[in-house]
Amino acid sequence: MSKGLLALGTLGMLTLGTPAHAAIYSGNPATTFRIDRPQGDLTDGDVNVYKLRIHYCGGGYTDYSVKQWVDPVDGFSVTINGGNLCSATVFWDSDIVLHGNGFEIVAEPTLTSVSLDPIKDADVLPWHVTEGNPGAGTPQLLVELD
Repeated sequence: MSKGLLALGTLGMLTLGTPAHAAIYSGNPATTFRIDRPQGDLTDGDVNVYKLRIHYCGGGYTDYSVKQWVDPVDGFSVTINGGNLCSATVFWDSDIVLHGNGFEIVAEPTLTSVSLDPIKDADVLPWHVTEGNPGAGTPQLLVELD
């Protein structure tokens, strides 16, 4: 599955008549998050993920504890409850260190939010170069639902 696409398989998606673009995800989808740049040039990284918050379109949210170090380029998955999902917020518990061929980027967000209705990547801000010359391209949080 490529970034930003929704696989229907066991997840299933029901489209509602109102409001426009609303979708209900059934079952317990595995939600996968990873970080890359538009160039796809990141090779590995390191970050401590504190929790994931899923926001519902009708109001309210559910928190999912993560509390683990992950390679954000490889990504991490959390199984969530289905429903009318609007967005997801990842709470970071450390700086995000990202490596590419000949460069290192450090991002320092406390949280990053992405839309789930529709699925849309989000910039990981703020960030700065600590080694090498990566050229232009902001790290982005990518999400997949499966």
